[in-house]
Amino acid sequence: MKKWVVLALLSGATAVSFAQTEITADGNWNNAGIWLSGNIGNTVSENVFIRNNVDVTITSPDSFTCGNITTGNNPSISINSGATLSVGSPGNPRSLSSNNGMTVTVAGDLVIYGDLNVDNNLIISITGVGTVTIIGNVTMNNNASITVNGAMNVGGNFVGGNNTNVNVNGSISVTGSTTVGSGSTLTGSGSFSTGGPCTGPVAFCSNPILPVSLIYFKADSYDRKSIVRWATASEENSDYFSIERATDDLHFQEIGRVMVQGNSNRFTLYRFEDNEAAAERRYYRLKMVDRDGSFEYSNVVAVEGSGEFRPYVYPNPVRSGEILHIQNAAESGSIVSVAITDMMGRSVFRTETSDRDLKIPTAWAPGVYILSIVSGAEKTVSRVVVP
Repeated sequence: MKKWVVLALLSGATAVSFAQTEITADGNWNNAGIWLSGNIGNTVSENVFIRNNVDVTITSPDSFTCGNITTGNNPSISINSGATLSVGSPGNPRSLSSNNGMTVTVAGDLVIYGDLNVDNNLIISITGVGTVTIIGNVTMNNNASITVNGAMNVGGNFVGGNNTNVNVNGSISVTGSTTVGSGSTLTGSGSFSTGGPCTGPVAFCSNPILPVSLIYFKADSYDRKSIVRWATASEENSDYFSIERATDDLHFQEIGRVMVQGNSNRFTLYRFEDNEAAAERRYYRLKMVDRDGSFEYSNVVAVEGSGEFRPYVYPNPVRSGEILHIQNAAESGSIVSVAITDMMGRSVFRTETSDRDLKIPTAWAPGVYILSIVSGAEKTVSRVVVP
């Protein structure tokens, strides 16, 4: 009788378990050959394990969403410019837990909707316009170490055990509280700031978080104009954003202002269009002005001048229920064919339009979708991610 009871319990446990897949060899994330049994991790219900000494890369324009990521020893993840890795999704937080000797290099976007857990030692290098956003907490075991090269934003709390080492060559901005154990050290040429209460060595607690916590600042070329985009994790006593532009002489001048949302502790997106046509390279920066007149500057980003007409799709990723915008960059009056399919080739949207700013309501399941835009003899294909 007891035997049958045990079997029933085991059967129930199997039914509710989460799927797991493994990366077994070096290569691109989208290459089924590096995954155990060819099962590419690309849903929030699939946890991913990266084996010892495996180096995996996500290339543009790929965007992947997965569940919890755990690793063996000495692995690496590289996210190239234009690529995105989401660990979890809104309402489905998942975490990344590093083991010994892990390296993460980000020139695109890394979003961790849960926690970043540092079990031993971890190096995160953020280059160019790359962004690393942790919606949850950062937790470090006793004697663990983390090195951050670039700007990393933490939406939750920062918790370190005893004798932890944090090396910053850039910045770590913590929206919540910071608690770091005895014997811990903060080294490097960068800054560590916290928005809530801070407990630990004075080096961690001497820099309050800035009135505006900037997650990223980017600019893209579209239809002979520039689209400037940025996002904040929190705002306090801020007044407005000033968008400044320069050419190769790097003499910046204000070209517009955008009012802030006000005091908030939530993720906020902003957008500004520079409609002046230009063939030469342009540089942009953001001046973040507070109510008392003080200000801080963002990083400087460059946009190459181009006479090409390219479609612009935003927001991407797009949450189900939001409006997906497609600025198709076609000449006025011309007809453009737009088709969106899921990864099985099933159509979720199709139209022919002359509207240069097409607005598409979304009610799609989480996943990756293929967007095809045909204008005359020109065709572009890209991916749209629904987290």
